[in-house]
Amino acid sequence: MKYQLIGLTLLFTICSAFSEVNAQALPQHLISQADSLYKEGQFKEAKKLYKQALKQDPTLIQALRGLSAVAFQKPDWGDVKKWNKKILKLRPEDLEAHYNLGIAYRETGKFKALLLKKKDFSTSQKHFEKVLMQDSTFKDVLLQRGYLERWRRHWKKAIQWAYRQLNLKPQTVSSHTGLFKLYRLFLHNAGSNEVITWLKNKNDSWAALFLAMHYRLNEQYAKADSIALSLLNQKNLSLSRIPVLLELARIYAVQEQDSLAGIYFQKALNSIQSPIDVEFMFEDCKYIFKDSELETYQHLTSVEDKKEFFVKFWTARNPIPAAEINIRAVEHFRRMAYAEKNYWFDGARSWVNNPDKVQELRFPKTFYLNKEFNDKGLIYIRHGEPDDIARTGGADVPTNESWHYYARNDRPEYIFHFLISQFAGGSNWRLVPYITNRAIIADRLGWDTQLDRLYFADSQVEFSSLLATIANESREKVMQAMSTDFHTWDKEVQPMDMPYQLVNFQGADNKTLTEIYVGLSVKDIQAEKKNGLTYRLEHGAAVFDQNWDANGRYYQKEIVNIQNPSQIHHGFWLYRYAFSLEPGEHHITFYSEIPEQNKIGGENFLAEIPDFSRNNLQISDLILAYEVHPTVTDSVLAHHGFQIIPNPSKTFSRKEPVYVYYEIYNLTLDENGRTSFDIENEIKQLKKKKKILGLFGGGKRQSVSIKVSRTGKDASVQEFVIFDVKKMDPGKHLLTVKVKDKNTGQVIDKSVELILKK
Repeated sequence: MKYQLIGLTLLFTICSAFSEVNAQALPQHLISQADSLYKEGQFKEAKKLYKQALKQDPTLIQALRGLSAVAFQKPDWGDVKKWNKKILKLRPEDLEAHYNLGIAYRETGKFKALLLKKKDFSTSQKHFEKVLMQDSTFKDVLLQRGYLERWRRHWKKAIQWAYRQLNLKPQTVSSHTGLFKLYRLFLHNAGSNEVITWLKNKNDSWAALFLAMHYRLNEQYAKADSIALSLLNQKNLSLSRIPVLLELARIYAVQEQDSLAGIYFQKALNSIQSPIDVEFMFEDCKYIFKDSELETYQHLTSVEDKKEFFVKFWTARNPIPAAEINIRAVEHFRRMAYAEKNYWFDGARSWVNNPDKVQELRFPKTFYLNKEFNDKGLIYIRHGEPDDIARTGGADVPTNESWHYYARNDRPEYIFHFLISQFAGGSNWRLVPYITNRAIIADRLGWDTQLDRLYFADSQVEFSSLLATIANESREKVMQAMSTDFHTWDKEVQPMDMPYQLVNFQGADNKTLTEIYVGLSVKDIQAEKKNGLTYRLEHGAAVFDQNWDANGRYYQKEIVNIQNPSQIHHGFWLYRYAFSLEPGEHHITFYSEIPEQNKIGGENFLAEIPDFSRNNLQISDLILAYEVHPTVTDSVLAHHGFQIIPNPSKTFSRKEPVYVYYEIYNLTLDENGRTSFDIENEIKQLKKKKKILGLFGGGKRQSVSIKVSRTGKDASVQEFVIFDVKKMDPGKHLLTVKVKDKNTGQVIDKSVELILKK
């Protein structure tokens, strides 16, 4: 019995010790799990585990820090204060807790009334000073202290703090971007004379950049241009070249000097070499990001990968990627410059000054990257100038403005309503889901049927029902608009029709030879007969894979003489672009521009490039042509020993013959090394018209067929056929080539549509 009691006591002691060890290990395990969830962006789940760990051990600093970090993400400044105050009770001198509280009190203070604001700002300063007294190198505490002065509207003090941060940590990205942002705030909030005097006295590269920016905002472009260019010529520039180059892009874009604006934008893109450079590019592009793009970007780590991201980012948005400059980027910086001048808002955005009190509208994550523009600015940067604007005045009418974007082929119709809340000031224009004031609605009648119905609603029930419908539609449209962006062409740009044929052939090294035959009508080239016979033409083509990696690009400037038979055929200027491509889906783009006439034409489309590498019987695409004949010269329209004069419009006069060119691959050789195959070439009308026959019948032909049998020794052959279509009906027709390999019995066919004119 004695030994049994000793054994039980020993077992109890061991179990108690094990439980104590397990209880101590469990919180650390929870924190480890929470940290992993936090890194994955699963903040709610992380918060639960941090709280569980804290419940087991209320003194666990790691759990308190984790909860503070989660609160920062929301942000929930009340929680940031709560968790960091708990840390200070355990560790009164904890630098990170003081740093976090400095930020939290600053952020809550900016939304409060004067006395409460002053109190919070004073508390914020005390916490920052605690950090600075012990370690001024802690994180970016000097910059955060500068942001406090920013909200006190002490612009020059804020900049001085940022300079201290930059001098202390010149390699840190936020040191550069922070100083940039504070300088920009100074420009937009201080008086012109104060700005010029202070910047000139400062006399460094940063001040020079913002002096150039100030002159640009005040439309003194020659001064702005001169200062910015002189900065680029400095050998040891103390700031990144990227903001200087992008400032030059703005300077030239607002002056409609698109070529120069495009050159400096491209220089900025090519000059990215460091994380600081990348961040400056991001800061100017973030306003048109999609959430999916932001997520992709945030997962990139190397400078080279981020640089490549921006190359593809802008290529995908460019309506003419084959052109010498990226006109979408030029338009972006023109919009940015306009928004900086007309839609700037750097005040606090809160529920109090939001006219959408119920928060009907929802926004993508990228919306919250903006700290510089009101909602009108964000819409403008993404979509450009609206087609129609309405404003309504009156004593009992809130400050309002509505924008109407008409539907286009590439963009849906958008209607946006903006208000400035009675509790807001300045230019704090905010989007609202609907308008309820009858005077405002009356000025928008005809814009939208739902608005019209709202104005003429007979009862409050009908009115409320319509508001709910409009709110739902607005929620969807605003989310869509804030997740997309569109290029806007200058109203003076004249579109040109540019018909084309895309044809694919077997290429070398298991690739496909893709050719684009394009044409411009002489009527489009020659605006008026008195303009002469020669015209400067810029044209090009490019191919990209699905990830917007370039597979080939062609660009050329040339003088076109509309009476030169080597350039003009059948009333068209014709050209052939050729690319060697991997099979699969590709982005195809081509364009032509006559700069003097402000004319432009072209196409962008996705195309599935076929695979000719297999050994079975295959046939290329069919080229419809005005003429095909053998040649020994290497001209633009020469293809594998044939001069092909294509008909890019695929429309023929019945008075002229129709030529078709194609190639056959992988014919089988018999035991004697010979091929044997049949070809049937047929043009057939797609829609037969019923006719009442005359006394002797008759009428036009519905089809023309040419059949041939061939033998040879080559597994691949080139063919062209000439059709006489004089007796065929006008309209849509289908030209089909059918090949039968008599050695194997394999059959293959390929078709193309064409139009015959009367």
